[in-house]
Amino acid sequence: MFQRKTFVSALLVSALALPAFAQDAAAPAAVPAAAPAPDSGSQRSGVEVINITARKVSENLQQSPLSVSAFSADSIESLGIGDTQDISSMAPNLYMTQTPGSSANMALAIRGVAGAEPLLTREQGVAIYMDGAYIARVTGAIMDLVDIERIEVLRGPQGTLYGRNSTGGAVNFISAKPTEDFNFMQRLGSGSYGRLESVTRINTGEMLPGLAAKLSYVHHEENGYRNNRLQADKNDFGATNTDAFRIALGWDATENLRLDYAFDDSNQVGRGPGFQLVAISPTLSGALTAGFVNVNNLQIGKQAFNSLANDFDGPSEHTIRGHNLTLDWDLGFTHLTTIVTQRSWDNTEKGTELDGNDLGPVGVLTLPFFSFAFLPDPNLFDATNERHQNQWSAETRLDGDIGEQIKYVAGFYYFNEDFDEDNFQRFLFPFSPFAPPLSLSNPFKYSGDSRSWALFANSTWTLPFDFLDDRLSVSAGVRYSDDQKSFDRTSPISSSGSDSWTSVDWDVAVNYAATDNINIYFRGASAYKAGGYNLRSALPVIDAFDPERVKSVEIGAKTEWWDNRARLNVTGFWSISTNRQTDVFAAGPGGATSITINAGEAVIPGVEIEGTLIPIDGLTFDGNFGFISPKYNEYNIVDSGTGAVVNLAHEAAFGYTPDITASLGAEYATAPLGSSGIVLTARIDGRFTDSRVWSPLDDERSSNQPVVTAFRDILEDPSYWLMDMRLTVSEISLTERAKVRASLYGKNVLDENYMLSGIDFGALGFAGGAYGQGATWGIDFTLDY
Repeated sequence: MFQRKTFVSALLVSALALPAFAQDAAAPAAVPAAAPAPDSGSQRSGVEVINITARKVSENLQQSPLSVSAFSADSIESLGIGDTQDISSMAPNLYMTQTPGSSANMALAIRGVAGAEPLLTREQGVAIYMDGAYIARVTGAIMDLVDIERIEVLRGPQGTLYGRNSTGGAVNFISAKPTEDFNFMQRLGSGSYGRLESVTRINTGEMLPGLAAKLSYVHHEENGYRNNRLQADKNDFGATNTDAFRIALGWDATENLRLDYAFDDSNQVGRGPGFQLVAISPTLSGALTAGFVNVNNLQIGKQAFNSLANDFDGPSEHTIRGHNLTLDWDLGFTHLTTIVTQRSWDNTEKGTELDGNDLGPVGVLTLPFFSFAFLPDPNLFDATNERHQNQWSAETRLDGDIGEQIKYVAGFYYFNEDFDEDNFQRFLFPFSPFAPPLSLSNPFKYSGDSRSWALFANSTWTLPFDFLDDRLSVSAGVRYSDDQKSFDRTSPISSSGSDSWTSVDWDVAVNYAATDNINIYFRGASAYKAGGYNLRSALPVIDAFDPERVKSVEIGAKTEWWDNRARLNVTGFWSISTNRQTDVFAAGPGGATSITINAGEAVIPGVEIEGTLIPIDGLTFDGNFGFISPKYNEYNIVDSGTGAVVNLAHEAAFGYTPDITASLGAEYATAPLGSSGIVLTARIDGRFTDSRVWSPLDDERSSNQPVVTAFRDILEDPSYWLMDMRLTVSEISLTERAKVRASLYGKNVLDENYMLSGIDFGALGFAGGAYGQGATWGIDFTLDY
């Protein structure tokens, strides 16, 4: 059950919602006073200058030879980015979505590298970083974003400076720090589906010489956007109740030494988005009919139903705590940065039902004075789960200059993770269409640990030749990584094992400043994703799947025009993935689970375009376009009948990977109106996501492959546009320092029907998915002092 916390109690201290947003490792030692709010009263007359730390040093976005999309605090505010899912399609070839069965599990894809399997021994190809610290699990990664200074989306392999499991790219969330001046912010919000939100932030200013603190608290709750007829409104699908607290300390110990520490504690209790049955096989339909279930009464369809009846759907709870300590020390001859983090994640899924229906008793035998149900409370598939994870990491690096022409970064990284999972699954297996399905169960219980360490270095040499005028630079980097994993499984069959993998990855870039406003670059890079184990499997011997490796080349141009009123960045790339890890669903009398295999080789060419135009002061157009054309050269599986290796590249697809992503936005901010100084800002955004499939194979022959995924193409979700709107009145002065702004917003205002994700339970005879939220409206009031 949800325990509803009073809304008044949420008016305490706030600013974050889930994992820690600690310290930007590459920040300068001294932190200035807080920047003005996004609507500061002046119209924008030029594109925004953003400094990024994608290469572990601060540099202008337009001068970095990387494919990076960056969102400043102003952009986050104007775009209405509230949680991690909101940046999906805001950067080209970036797709982020929620997966069924949990309130906070996320799937990410960048440039065709995707992953949705939450198994704790399975890594994702897109790495998430919080203030320079790697977050190992995407489970629990759907979070509210508050008090964020910047978001950086790095596209393509990041195998040297970021390194760990970043074959597709990395998403780096960077939080704001304590500042030397006092500041207070309070935001109250209300909206559709009982949305209530309170965000409070207190920046103490300098309490002692060089010492400042920031206290933050957030409360967010919603009743849920799809009705579960068997639950109260506050327990409907999509319901959430989040409370999070964070304290950050910043200390300028000397002119050259700064220490930052942050602690965060968050708790989210929610319900998954609701699983809906989309297709059912004749075999399962017949088996249910033989069990006296009227399949005509089942809710089956491709359009999202307004309500479902899931009797086994329970709350999902995520508790996350973290510490982050960052040291920045200017030693004169070099700059030393050390980041030490510790994080824990505890998750309980008290009931996940993946069939969208209350079947009622199956196989009812009725006699004159007695009735008996062979399966009194069946579900096509349901599960409970309890997971725990603890990680700590340390990174130490040096950066500086050698003379006037060479810049360098070099360091050491260590990561340690312990985890355990207790996953109990029940499902119906249709042996024939003429007898009731048999109820089976899978108790998967295991624990394990991961260890990783790496040495890395990167340098940039600006060629000193006079005729080049310091316009040509060459960068090169290398990283040695060593990963180890071990496990102990106690159910369903006891087993244990360990393995290790190593990799040497590289990065080479050439950057040429053709003019002061045009940069052309070439980059080649590699990265690898560690191997792992299929521990949710009924096999007595657990084999490791091998690491995945990606190599990529790209060429791009970053340009600014028309007296800094226009920006256009274009990139073309080609990636080759070998030993590609893909997830397929396997089911039978011995168990039902998703397993990871090394399918083979894939090539992914593509193009990315980002642009901003400010034709007149106050009017801004911005957008992006991403296109990829992925193809498997090899998708090798073992024929379960003959044992022969079969190449299914002709039918294999890329799950969770739209070929096209795009966004287009327009914003107009007035000049201060009259003597009041009030500013009106209106913004409209459209985000396009191309059609997607959720599993790689679709072979109704049920042969030449170890699994049957018969519904991939049926589950395919068509392309869609999401349109958001926001109207803000800002610079409302209460006192000389106190200002108020009010925002009225709508999300998915066209009420688009779209699928978040799907699961093909082909061997069990059905498939379904979870659908996104329809049109919502709300209003926020913010006080800044």
